[in-house]
Parts: sequence; structure tokens; C-alpha cells
Amino acid sequence: MDPDDVGGVHIKYLYHCCRQLWLFARGFRPEGHSALVQYGEAVHETRYDRYREVDLGAARLDNLGVPVRGGVLHYPATRRTVRMVFDPQRRRQAESDIATVLDTISQPTAPERIERRRCTGCSFSDYCWSE
Repeated sequence: MDPDDVGGVHIKYLYHCCRQLWLFARGFRPEGHSALVQYGEAVHETRYDRYREVDLGAARLDNLGVPVRGGVLHYPATRRTVRMVFDPQRRRQAESDIATVLDTISQPTAPERIERRRCTGCSFSDYCWSE
């Protein structure tokens, strides 16, 4: 995997759980069996139906505007919107996050599991806690 292949899901998993990131990078995809994931997909399909996704392969954009100086995060369930400016500091953070993702997924074994109470609702919990 190279830096151009790192997408939003990788970054989300990096901040949520490195073990989840490591498993995802190896094709482990239990999310399809999660009721919470299915709910999120239903909300996505019904809230912003006037927009069409732009599929970039490693990432999928819900809405695209050019020139881009930042982004807007929409939280449809709470009807909240957050605007983010893409400045040099955020660029450095993004580059650092991509490097950390690549380092994490290149490890030969999965990272240690996190505290169990943070795993509530995680579709990967069967893998981590089935011992």
C-alpha cells in the first residue's frame, strides 16, 4: 500500500483503534453484519439524496467543490455541520497520519487490543475478545 491508497476509513480507524485499522487493511470486513453500520448507511442514503458520491478508489467523497480550501463535515443524524480549513498545519497532520497508517498496517502482527469498554458496538469485537 502506498500513501495514495490511504483513505478516510483508514484515518478513522487509526484514531479509533489501530487493531481495527490493521485488520481492515488485511481485508477483514465484519461491518456488513453490524446493525449500527446498517443504520448509518440508511441515514446516509436518506438525508443527502441530492448529492452524488465521487468514488476515488481509496476514498469516497460525498460532495465535491473546486477550488478546495477546506471541507465541510455533515452529521445527518444530529443535523450538525462542521467547517474545516485545510491549512499548512492540517496538511502536516494529514501527512503524519498517512505515515502512521502505513507503519501500522506494515507490522507483522496486530496491535494490542484497547480497553474493552471502548469496544462497545464495534463490529470487530468478536475478533478481539473471542479468546
